[in-house]
Amino acid sequence: VKLAEDGMMLQPGQVYVLSAPDKHGLVDRWPGGAIRLVARDPVNGVRPSADLLLTTVAKAARDKAVGVILSGAGTDGAAGMGAVKQLGGLTLCQDKESAMVFEASAAAIAKGAVEAQLSLADLAKVILSRCEERDLAA
Repeated sequence: VKLAEDGMMLQPGQVYVLSAPDKHGLVDRWPGGAIRLVARDPVNGVRPSADLLLTTVAKAARDKAVGVILSGAGTDGAAGMGAVKQLGGLTLCQDKESAMVFEASAAAIAKGAVEAQLSLADLAKVILSRCEERDLAA
């Protein structure tokens, strides 16, 4: 797991965490792409926007994308999860039992964009398994 930085080259099987409260995270292409942290206006009232990030991941990585929503409020991420699922990626969310706030996950579930609701421990296992089992570079 790595903290995302602007211009960081994406590597197969690597998990990136975005922690730039004043910038949106984007993925420009896959394979061989990079993470871009850009200063833009809020999307649907939020910045960074999970919808924007997940949509760029979906378009770039298609069936190799993994979208995950953890505990959170609001609906940001639901549309992006829909894009990941529509383009063949895996979509997961934290289950209600382990989430402090289930609103974001519930919004994605209501859109039909979540394939599985899992505890944090099970989310980690599924993501690691997905990284190990697939040829993510192609």
